[in-house]
Amino acid sequence: MTTEFMQVMLSQQPADARWGEKALLSTNGEGMTIHLTGADKLGAIQRAGRKIDGQGIKNVKLAGDGWDLENSWAFWQGYRGPKGQRNVEWADLPEAARQELDKRLKIVDWVRDTINMPAEELGPEQLATRAVDLMCDVGCDAVSYRITKGEDSARAELCRHPHRRPRFRTPAGAAGAGLQPDRQPGCAGVRMPGRQGHHLRYRRL
Repeated sequence: MTTEFMQVMLSQQPADARWGEKALLSTNGEGMTIHLTGADKLGAIQRAGRKIDGQGIKNVKLAGDGWDLENSWAFWQGYRGPKGQRNVEWADLPEAARQELDKRLKIVDWVRDTINMPAEELGPEQLATRAVDLMCDVGCDAVSYRITKGEDSARAELCRHPHRRPRFRTPAGAAGAGLQPDRQPGCAGVRMPGRQGHHLRYRRL
């Protein structure tokens, strides 16, 4: 079965009066036309994309002139719904612009898919791993990371907030012995009362 794509074109001219005053969209035998007559052209393209999706049209082709990176991106922001599949045949773009569009599409799809995923299917560790995978997909050369969990996570929290109450377990018998967070500059640790210079220090993460 061949999928037929609805052509969507841009025009700087107003729609025929039969479509109503300041009509955003019009149709003819070739497809649909978005009429950009106001100042907010990107907003108009986004609204048009939302209207086209609202009509149940799931396959579109961006045809004609004017479909640069930002116009294409604005259309997708309106056209892409939270559920269901939409297919777009993009207009030709320069290589750098197409790569940028692909990265944006990947990121926004990841965010929306993650938000809609049931919590029982996506724990904190899985979420962190998925986020790392995404960052590596769109710019791995500029990304360094470390995932902490369990006891390491508590230590990292203490390093970021040295004046908060420590979240790690003190040694047996040490409860109430006056252990305090080390408030010297650097990563927080634990100072033993009465023993200056002897303290446990966590390494900086």
